[in-house]
Amino acid sequence: MDTSEIKAILDQDFENLLYKLNVYDAVVAGTVQCAFCHDTVNISNISMVFPQNGEVHFCCDKKSCTDKLLKQRGICE
Repeated sequence: MDTSEIKAILDQDFENLLYKLNVYDAVVAGTVQCAFCHDTVNISNISMVFPQNGEVHFCCDKKSCTDKLLKQRGICE
């Protein structure tokens, strides 16, 4: 997962992606945080999963956080 492209995934496949990235248990347990606001990320509020410095990071569903990620990735200004 070392790309700057943003890819979409269907909701029904999202859990499978989390399993493949070996982060499903951590997300369900609520032990991961949004990279931007540092709130706990879980299945119900996760918006995006993205690579950074060789690690898997998460973005919650707050508009301010998703905007920061999109801006960071050069998707929007």
